Amino acid sequence: MHGSNRYILILLLVFGFATYPFLQKVSGELRLYRYTIPVFDLKGRRTLVICTSYLCLDPTDRTTGTFGSECTVAFYAFLNAGMEVYMASIKGGDIPIQPISWSWPFV
Repeated sequence: MHGSNRYILILLLVFGFATYPFLQKVSGELRLYRYTIPVFDLKGRRTLVICTSYLCLDPTDRTTGTFGSECTVAFYAFLNAGMEVYMASIKGGDIPIQPISWSWPFV
């Protein structure tokens, strides 16, 4: 790695670590996301979250699936409300998660 590339990489890492704590506040103020979930008391109830079974939707073999936050936001909202949460795919088996949903800036 050349000296200038190493300098840029270090600068990006320092910038990333310095700004990460403020990203949630800034993205909330810019209305990039809204996950304000009201508090419910649903203890003793159960829910079934049904997700897609499709890993690929077109002939180009691009991977797809459930977007990560589509499952996790609902899962934790129900869990925090005191519910038993079950998740299943339409055809049974694993729930495919869209790969891009686990990468920055979505996580």
